[in-house]
Amino acid sequence: MHLKDKLLVFVDEGFWAGDKSQAGVLRGLITENKIQIEPKGVNPFPVDNHMRFIIASNSDWIVPAALDERRVFVVDVSSKRQRDYEYFNALVHQMDSGGREAMLYDLLEHDYPNVNLREFPRTGALLDQILHSASSVEKFWFEKLQESLWVERVSTDEFYDEYIEYSQKMGLKYPSNKRQFGKELRRLCPTMKRGRPALSDGTRQYEYAFPSLDECREQFEEQVGMAINWEET
Repeated sequence: MHLKDKLLVFVDEGFWAGDKSQAGVLRGLITENKIQIEPKGVNPFPVDNHMRFIIASNSDWIVPAALDERRVFVVDVSSKRQRDYEYFNALVHQMDSGGREAMLYDLLEHDYPNVNLREFPRTGALLDQILHSASSVEKFWFEKLQESLWVERVSTDEFYDEYIEYSQKMGLKYPSNKRQFGKELRRLCPTMKRGRPALSDGTRQYEYAFPSLDECREQFEEQVGMAINWEET
């Protein structure tokens, strides 16, 4: 009920607890044209949704963000001015001396028709939220892409075992089964091939054939929509 007529909602010290069942609720509040209001003793009814959210937090994981996240803009705020009371007192003085009116004037005069709010800068802070929210397979693949020693052909069993070992090491719950793992891996690396070539002893085993490391990284960057400064290990 308290969200019925809100335009701007400020969430102080917000964080995401990882409940996937609630991710759709948050995304709906951000993007849906209507929200459902459920007052006590009255039948629920829909109202127009005009809410915009600002979330300030010191937590590592603030919002659920998909690889192709397009709902949230995330920035890291510099700590350069931390405890700089003179600086912040001057800001308060400026706002109390006509600053709010000046800001309102600038907002009213801005050329909004030429602004596409869906095209916002994709930052390193957003990538952090994407990686926190990523599935176990996505996290494993990202770690593999940071390895400088790249193997283009590997047994499917061996690669899946690496994923299980990684999941256990990181304490990740509910690892994907082998079929789900292969399906998600193909989504992350569309040019990957799965085959069953003959070995030197005449036997055959299934293997993944990956393109070059640079190509795999480029495909991942295309999915997250930003260039990544890869930290090779």
